[in-house]
Parts: sequence; structure tokens; C-alpha cells
Amino acid sequence: PCPDAVGRVRKASFMMSNTKEGIPYEIRYLKYIETLNIYSNVNTMLLSIELGDELYNLDYLKHLQIGAFGLVSLSDNFVKYKTNKLESLDLNSNNFKEVPPMLTPENFPNLKKLDLLACRRWTLSDLRKKDDDVRYENGIGLYFKSDVKGDNDLRRLLLWENLEELRLSNNYIEGQIP
Repeated sequence: PCPDAVGRVRKASFMMSNTKEGIPYEIRYLKYIETLNIYSNVNTMLLSIELGDELYNLDYLKHLQIGAFGLVSLSDNFVKYKTNKLESLDLNSNNFKEVPPMLTPENFPNLKKLDLLACRRWTLSDLRKKDDDVRYENGIGLYFKSDVKGDNDLRRLLLWENLEELRLSNNYIEGQIP
């Protein structure tokens, strides 16, 4: 993008970590990075990590994967960064209870791929037990309860016009798909 970017890291992958604190803030010094993959944290089902301000200043970031890390939420500031340039966002295998509310076409106009595959904290065969067992006090994972009118989160994702790929497999969808 500019002469200063020559020789700088454009893609980085961090795999198989063991942290409860989240993403190191030093990530922000990878100023010219276009692709960032952070994948696989130990005991993700037991973690409740919130994405903070670690991605601040990543002006050229186009492809972001934070998978199997234990995320439960994205910072409200996530959309204030330069993340509106993102073309692909992969948040698979995390612990979201719902689709993060800032994931909208208005906030991410260039997003073509959104992966929320397998955001399950626990595996359940009977959804009636999700509210009764103390093990599930932090939620079971990404859960859509859809009636005839349709779940707003699910409807919002399905109507996202610019998305070319939306992955929701292996989450909990109860009811009808809108």
C-alpha cells in the first residue's frame, strides 16, 4: 500500500495457544497485515474471552480468523476500527450465545464471507435441558430460536445481500428457518 509496507508482515498465523487473557495487544504492531489467523486455544468450552482493543490500527486487515479461541463477545469498538475493510471474518468454534450485534451489512459493507460454524460450548442432544443444568450457566453456544416470523439474528444474516458465503452449520437452531 505504500513504500513503508515493503518487507513488513502481511500474513500471520498463531496456532495452539494456552491463554485465558485473550489476544496480546502487541498484535496492533503488525500495522500492514492483511490476513490474521488466530486458532485453537486450550479448553475453549471453559473460557469466556471478550475481544478487546487488540485489533486497533490494523488499517489493511482484509481477512480475520479467530477460531476455537473461547470468544463470547466482540468489543463494541470493533466497528470503530478499520474493520469495515474486512472481506472475510471467520469466528468459528467460539462460545457466542448470539450473533454479535455489530455484525451488520452497514458496519461491514465489504464482507463477503462470514463463518460462525460450530459455535458450541457444549454438545446437547436435548435442548430442553439447556436451562436446567448448572454446567450450562454460561450458555450452550450459538443458539437460534426461530418461530414462524423468524429469529431476528438469523433473518439478519440470511438477508445480508453482499455475503457470498455464510456458514452456520453445527449450531443450535430450534424451530423454523425464516
